[in-house]
Amino acid sequence: MGCCGGGRSWYGYGNPYPYGQQPQQPQEPVTKTSQDTPLELLKQRLAKGEITLEEYEKLAKVLSS
Repeated sequence: MGCCGGGRSWYGYGNPYPYGQQPQQPQEPVTKTSQDTPLELLKQRLAKGEITLEEYEKLAKVLSS
């Protein structure tokens, strides 16, 4: 037996990120192309759930006028 609790090392126990730090999550890459029109971007936001259908319809109407 060692000094560290029956031969086990302390690795793998507790918080691996001291002081409450967490690794940063990778951001989604920006995939804007020259073909992305405002309406296309609006559709993408609707698909991602960032806006509601009502918001989409209202903004699409504004864009088309």
